Amino acid sequence: MTAYTWNSPTGGDWFIPTNWTPNGVPGSSDTATIPATGVVDAYTITISTVDSVDVDSIALNDGNATLAVEGTLFAKTITVTAGTFELAGGTIENATISASGTGVLNLGGFTGFAAGGTLQGVTVQSPLAVTDATVVVVDGLHVTGAGGTGPGTVTISGGDQSIL
Repeated sequence: MTAYTWNSPTGGDWFIPTNWTPNGVPGSSDTATIPATGVVDAYTITISTVDSVDVDSIALNDGNATLAVEGTLFAKTITVTAGTFELAGGTIENATISASGTGVLNLGGFTGFAAGGTLQGVTVQSPLAVTDATVVVVDGLHVTGAGGTGPGTVTISGGDQSIL
């Protein structure tokens, strides 16, 4: 298991090895951290439509960062304490996703990406909002309160949204 840290404050493609320290791309038993950089400009890290990422865990800790999933993401845990985690037309499989602090889970209504996507066997441990998006649920969706305790909330809003 290797701990990888994102090192490009201008964003970019997940699969460019030089965007990570150590140099390489996180694999199925590795952790990936996107730390606070101190950079004031917003940036996006993209898992593109043709890509499939398989990692043990992801920690998004930079308020200026957006991780956009256009392809397929397999991860045991995804923790968002700052920044935005966007399902941008892609698929997230068998993950537990939690957001706290200023972290945001965005499943639709954002500019520049196809809205929504597929959640397959996903647990969300924070409020879940679907805005102007279609989200396909496969193998169940479990929504709980923060830390996995108590009931969770799902808010569906906007003019054109659905959960299938």
